[in-house]
Amino acid sequence: MDIKALVNEATQALNDHDLEKFASLHDPNVEFTEPGRKGTGREDFMATLKVLHAAFPDMRSTFENLLVEGDKAFFEAKLDGTQTGALRMPGGPEIPPTGKQVSMRAAVYVQERGDKIVTSHLFQDRMELMEQLGIMPQAPASARG
Repeated sequence: MDIKALVNEATQALNDHDLEKFASLHDPNVEFTEPGRKGTGREDFMATLKVLHAAFPDMRSTFENLLVEGDKAFFEAKLDGTQTGALRMPGGPEIPPTGKQVSMRAAVYVQERGDKIVTSHLFQDRMELMEQLGIMPQAPASARG
């Protein structure tokens, strides 16, 4: 399976809330980073995703601007959902359900080997999430650039 098909299949598994399928697309020793956290191993990687799905059970993911070079891909992702469950941010307190809808953009880098994702790096603005949940005041539009 090429990297583009792998990204498509992983996105579909996320949207189907099929975390077992999503996990199966990753190498058991996947190396990952995300805001505030990095690690190695499918179980550790999936633990974070389970927290996110518990907080945003209706989460949907879309991607665009997929760039592929050999076994590597980089793309923009958009995550939409409603926070109806508690959310524990890495290194932070638990945020009780707010009922607020969020729409966040992220940049994602993945690498494939042997039909599995072996590297996954997510770059996302956690401050934007806190603003959308009403935890932090929103910056004035002029400060956003």
